[in-house]
Amino acid sequence: MGQTAKLRPVPMLIATGNVDGVGDGAMVAADAKALARRYCSKAVPVEYREYRNASHLVAAALFEPKTGPWLQARFAGAPNLTANCPT
Repeated sequence: MGQTAKLRPVPMLIATGNVDGVGDGAMVAADAKALARRYCSKAVPVEYREYRNASHLVAAALFEPKTGPWLQARFAGAPNLTANCPT
């Protein structure tokens, strides 16, 4: 993931927790943010969320309710109006 030289601008939804200022116990928050930035630099519309004070499981519980509506909108052809490339 993230190694393809030419990317199609397919919308992405990326999220991670950050329970301790480093990550969520499974993911390193800075790595997830760097991946989102890399896709954004290739004109891929990315919606990025970092759930502060959330472990991997808590972040998953917060993230999961957003995935269904987001995917349904993409399959319906709606643009990703909530893209927010991280800074």
